[in-house]
Amino acid sequence: MYFSGELHYRKGNAKISFDLFKQLFLSDSIRVLILEMGFCKSLLWNDYLENNNPLWRKYSYRPEEINFAKALKGFYDSLPSNDKFKIVGVDFEIGYEMFLLPAINTFIQKNSIDTTLESTQLILSNIRKKTDPEWWGSTDPSPIIKALKQDIEKNETQMISYWGENYKKIKKIISDYDLQDKVAIAPFNKKKQDFNPREKYIYKNLLEVYMEFPTKKIFVQFGRDHVLLTKQNEWIGSVDNWNNWEPIAAKLNTKDDSPFKNKVCCIFRYYPKVHFEKWKYIPIEKKELKKLEKLAENGKATLFDLKCINPIYYNDIVKTKFQYLIINKY
Repeated sequence: MYFSGELHYRKGNAKISFDLFKQLFLSDSIRVLILEMGFCKSLLWNDYLENNNPLWRKYSYRPEEINFAKALKGFYDSLPSNDKFKIVGVDFEIGYEMFLLPAINTFIQKNSIDTTLESTQLILSNIRKKTDPEWWGSTDPSPIIKALKQDIEKNETQMISYWGENYKKIKKIISDYDLQDKVAIAPFNKKKQDFNPREKYIYKNLLEVYMEFPTKKIFVQFGRDHVLLTKQNEWIGSVDNWNNWEPIAAKLNTKDDSPFKNKVCCIFRYYPKVHFEKWKYIPIEKKELKKLEKLAENGKATLFDLKCINPIYYNDIVKTKFQYLIINKY
């Protein structure tokens, strides 16, 4: 499993992420791409890749995210039909009222209007009533989730028959919805937040991804604070005390129940142009980093193996944080 950690909202992220993913796809058989988004949103991205459905664009706003998706689409279309990749979202969903109907719309049988399942009738009614997909983003998810649960409890055989192989997606959506309040703890107040519930939630989802793709190698694109290989008492950005916080990469690389134990490779990004970059969080001397900046060509993703960096320029603790460094100039 490869973990790549970015600083969000940087212009160069899209190209770096895509170049890195494409290279690993071609050189190391990566076929599963894990992104820092919810499961429902990832269904929209996959529908864009597979069916060219433009609906994903209405729910993606950051320029670097849009550019990344478009680059993935171009690459996906160039691949043979029997050798594609899959996107999976493992983070908690921000806004089920936005993503629930659009996500279910990617796999529901719209012509099966005679079904007696109350939940399906409710979903189809909402889809037909709000013909402009933009209106789906204002749908209260609670009645739909409640109806789905009731049909699973009372009519599971019929539910399995109707949804087929997509039944597991329905179960996943319900499970994620039920957990959202436990996961999204003060998401915009970092100084008071305990991120461990979120990391545990992502960990659970990544184990599920392994169960679905046990023979596939995986590439994970997340924020930098999630990808270090050891517990942290300090954050990569601006918060100084994280109370022995264990990033998801560290959990996957050390836990006994993890199928990725001792198999996680962490790729850390350094941004020379970011004025609030704190050197103490990158335990490599400025002199050596300046050399790497010169070696990193403009617009090209260049990976630096820490074993190739002169060891006198960094503390041994760097080896416990990440194995590779990539320069993100923009």
